[in-house]
Amino acid sequence: MTEKISINKDEYRPVYHPIAEMGWMNDPNGLIFHDGYYHIFYQWNPNDSIWDTINWGHMRTKDFQNYEYMPIALKPDAAYDKDGCFSGTAILDDEGNINLFYTANIFQKDKHPLNDGPITQQSQCVAVLNEDMFVKDIRNPVLEMDLHERTDVDFRDPKVRRESNEWAMYLGSRIGLRGEILKYVSSDLRSWTFDKQVLMANDEFGYVWECPDVFSIEGHEVLLFSPMGVEKYNDNHVSGYIVKGAEYDLEEFKILDHGPNFYAPQTFANCNDSVLIGWINMPTMNPKFHEWQGCLTLPRKLENSDYGIKSRIYKMENLKKNLSFELANQSISTNETVTLYGDQNELKINFLTAPNQNLEILFKTSNDGCSYGKLIIDLEERLISIDLSNLVVEVPNDKNGFRYYIDENLDVSSIDITIYFDKSVIEIYALDGLYTATLSLLSRPSDQKIILKSSHDYHISELEFYDIESVKYYSQD
Repeated sequence: MTEKISINKDEYRPVYHPIAEMGWMNDPNGLIFHDGYYHIFYQWNPNDSIWDTINWGHMRTKDFQNYEYMPIALKPDAAYDKDGCFSGTAILDDEGNINLFYTANIFQKDKHPLNDGPITQQSQCVAVLNEDMFVKDIRNPVLEMDLHERTDVDFRDPKVRRESNEWAMYLGSRIGLRGEILKYVSSDLRSWTFDKQVLMANDEFGYVWECPDVFSIEGHEVLLFSPMGVEKYNDNHVSGYIVKGAEYDLEEFKILDHGPNFYAPQTFANCNDSVLIGWINMPTMNPKFHEWQGCLTLPRKLENSDYGIKSRIYKMENLKKNLSFELANQSISTNETVTLYGDQNELKINFLTAPNQNLEILFKTSNDGCSYGKLIIDLEERLISIDLSNLVVEVPNDKNGFRYYIDENLDVSSIDITIYFDKSVIEIYALDGLYTATLSLLSRPSDQKIILKSSHDYHISELEFYDIESVKYYSQD
């Protein structure tokens, strides 16, 4: 048996991204702002660094700098959820109590026909906070699958919110090989009636749609979901959104994050801003070596624009930072490079461009320059892409980032880029937040060079490189 690295000595473990105490962590659940705290629930296997029996973990924070680990919110301890409490949402009921809606699972003997998981009997359940404990409702399940022509599996991830004088529940589901979003309504949060099919995939847009979220940005309704098995994205898991016009139009679907390791995002309920957190999955991690796996993104405030939704880091001014390097009004020739070094940093760049400009940022670069990842900004093609083919990682992975073509009407005479490096995690923001990409890179901890280079002369208006201190975690006594 391989001995795992202690969490306290694990050089791969992120230090300022939200992360569980130990074990496997996936989807954020039940994000809600309440009584001055941002509550973050999440899918959690506290017993091992692999996906297995799933609980709801719980942490809370006031500032995204200090986190408090709370007791497990939901355990799979009832007959109807004995094989896992899957994703869902948190809302405040009319009495101001936190209600957790989640998908209960009972595994069947057969394997799922379309992925590596089991066939699962799924239903929707609820628990209510009562004296610091979440108590499951005696009426559970409050919603079971009304089959009609639908599958008897893949009916999950309830998003509950108030709409006018009733409650609405959005669910991910599928008909045959087509994903869909369903809507149910209720007057009391316990008795639910089918309302409509909100949207369904065509033949090429995924066999199931997971983790639906519906929210408003500046008066615009937005549908966010995570389709699985989309041909145009090489069957990778992706997360994207549609801004509603007269109806939701699948042709208007846009990817929210262009990295290979972002999935199952959710926005905070009861928050004045549209703030989102997603799951950072880690396929290049070997769980035999680590006591943990997976973490969450930094919080992102979403804003609408003519070119799509922008993502901006939310309240991260609370992170403690030290400026370790800077440049201003510096011209860089083609035979010059700017080299930085670190893995717990924020890099902010603004540079002036030419129409045919090409800029590359190499990251996780080895001292001999043979191993590296690469962010490529190609203004001749108006393309942003990520190439991870030259990285040395624990587990081989051929997934690069998704290609992003810059709208022809967007002014790119100057480009801004902000990159967060956090051990094995990188988050990239560019074009004033129009482009984001999330990466998990279990490359060698010693590979910490960051190199800027270009095929043409360019001008750096401003470059700032900050060291970021680790956030603090506390546990209830």
